[in-house]
Amino acid sequence: MGADGWCRQRPSLQVRLPANKLTFPCFRFKKRYKLPVADGGVSGLTAPVIHPKQTPAMTENKNQLQKKFTSFTKLATTPAETERIARDFAAGLQPGDVVAFFGDLGSGKTFFIKSLCRALGTVQEATSPSFTIINEYFTPDDLFVYHFDFYRLEDEQELRNLGLDEFFYNDYICLIEWADKILLHLPENRWEVWLQFVPHQPESRNISIFKKTDEENER
Repeated sequence: MGADGWCRQRPSLQVRLPANKLTFPCFRFKKRYKLPVADGGVSGLTAPVIHPKQTPAMTENKNQLQKKFTSFTKLATTPAETERIARDFAAGLQPGDVVAFFGDLGSGKTFFIKSLCRALGTVQEATSPSFTIINEYFTPDDLFVYHFDFYRLEDEQELRNLGLDEFFYNDYICLIEWADKILLHLPENRWEVWLQFVPHQPESRNISIFKKTDEENER
């Protein structure tokens, strides 16, 4: 951030917010946006609304692809199969989608996200943000992808500092590792991806993908 209080354009975001400071990440904006701060905290962040260029036909195609994954379960016996599933799933994602990942340590959450981001065409290679909490990626047509990893989340104050609503309720795609640590903060409308080990098959994973909705959570 410059001395005049404006957020400068930067190639990517990697940030871990200390629990004792009320700060907010400085996004890479195509334009400059003021970050109003009052009473020691963030108030009224003005975020850009990004609308990737999509024709009605492209949107309809994505809707059809999403239907395939509304309730999807498959055994992937090789990493190549896992990558193929991630690529097919990515083709149906749209701005505003939040994807929560669940699975034990080493089950392949980061690998799935790497494959997904390659399919989306992000300029940056996805890397685990386990020490920084958030990584920012973007595509040549200005679709922003935020990659969260809450494995080392220390306390609720860190979540408040992040301002998750600014990410989850915007025109970004949000990918969340260790989503079980922030269940109460996840939006009701979200995708869930579950990766499970298969006994005696170290390369295999049971992959389940579900679409969660407001209506389902009210039942």
